[in-house]
Amino acid sequence: MKICTSLALILFTFLVPVGKIWGANPGDVIISEIYPDPPGKYDGAEFIEFYNTTDSTIDLSGWQIAGTEYEGTCGGEDFWAFPPGTEIQAHSYLIVAKDVDDDGFSEEFGFNPDFELYDESFFADNDNPQVANMILLTPDPETGYSDEIGLIPGNGYGARCATYNQYDALYLYDGTGGNHGNLIDAIEYWDSYNCTTEPCTDVPGLPFDYLPPTGMALSRDALNTDMDNSSIDFTIREPSPGGPPAQGVGVATIEPKTVDFATSGIAERITIYSDSVGITLTQIEVEIPNGWTWQTPGEMGINLSGPGFPDTTFFDTTLSDSSRIVIGGASITDINYGKIEILDLTSSNYPGYYNFQVRTAYNEHKLTPIKSSPKVYVKGVTKAALSVPPHPFVPDLGERLEVKFSSPPGNDMVLKLFDLEGRVVVTLFDGLSSGGMETIHWDGRNELFEQVPIGVYILYLEATDAKTGETTTAKAPVVVATRLD
Repeated sequence: MKICTSLALILFTFLVPVGKIWGANPGDVIISEIYPDPPGKYDGAEFIEFYNTTDSTIDLSGWQIAGTEYEGTCGGEDFWAFPPGTEIQAHSYLIVAKDVDDDGFSEEFGFNPDFELYDESFFADNDNPQVANMILLTPDPETGYSDEIGLIPGNGYGARCATYNQYDALYLYDGTGGNHGNLIDAIEYWDSYNCTTEPCTDVPGLPFDYLPPTGMALSRDALNTDMDNSSIDFTIREPSPGGPPAQGVGVATIEPKTVDFATSGIAERITIYSDSVGITLTQIEVEIPNGWTWQTPGEMGINLSGPGFPDTTFFDTTLSDSSRIVIGGASITDINYGKIEILDLTSSNYPGYYNFQVRTAYNEHKLTPIKSSPKVYVKGVTKAALSVPPHPFVPDLGERLEVKFSSPPGNDMVLKLFDLEGRVVVTLFDGLSSGGMETIHWDGRNELFEQVPIGVYILYLEATDAKTGETTTAKAPVVVATRLD
């Protein structure tokens, strides 16, 4: 997002060769993507991506990046500078990774980043000689501590809300003049469940409202839209270092990415994009998770936007059911770089991340799956939730009862099955809530591994908030039946 309102041509006096002129304008370089929490063995694959929005090459010599880091310092704590001679080409990306090797960036993505944050004083850090190092300007005087920028919810701490690991901000400075230079761009994001007041007011706009989950990135759209507001500029996506988010015929997204149970009836909208000319879309299929309901944006209508699109077209959805929506019976012809809003989806009653498989048929081709399913995050409920299938459960036939349950993150949860006389039959779960939907399968046996008699039982979930001691509960009946010979 653009921070400064005006900048003049400046002669660098810090880390820049004499005579080197910088001529970039505000907003010409932006933070386009961050990857804060890679899967376990790729912990060092964290990266920060920058994008040059202009038609010209820009010299980044001496520019600096910083995060709130361990002390939660707004404006930045550990400062790293781009080395002399660093340039970012027109409409190109530049990647700074936490580590290249040792479960790092190259192992997850298969290529090297442009720079790495190598801290020679940190005992666990390795230097890859094929990748240039950023310059650490603020080394910690204590040995054995890492000065790498650690993004939350990975290894970072961030500025404090109720505690650490709930808010983070990342800054880009031009490195000129006094101190660290002009603030050129920044991104901020937080866990709104625990954060109610923005810790770092030096970042304009509002923070992005949620922390990216493990294996997901926080990125702008394919146009690198910059509205000076992290809450609308960024979205949780699959990581795409060195390029824009996936686009193309049949690439589907969900807008927005988050629903909150505090508000009823919130709908998600699936949108299909095309970055080609002259495409004829003949059929769309969407598989939706259990518990979601759907409807088209209009009465059997599809909303269209783009060059030459009509406002609405009508498709037949009579082949659809509760888990699969088939949109066919007509065609959208000559799609030119547009988008098609095809479905409104009402959220499930359970928190977690949901996948939506979307396939399209175009130009008379067979149905083609997209590269990855769009994902939507359903924010955790404020009380315990429990669900089981409504039909009888028959262990004699090898059936296993699927039980879904949830409560806010960090709650102590105990899930037990009782008979109608109030005796405990089996304890199915006893532990901390992740904040997402938990799923277990019961085989019909008690704590002695004996098959229980047929009859009606009660599942009872109790969730206790570790901070307040408040307890919420949920109950669900379970009918155990037998096969009839």
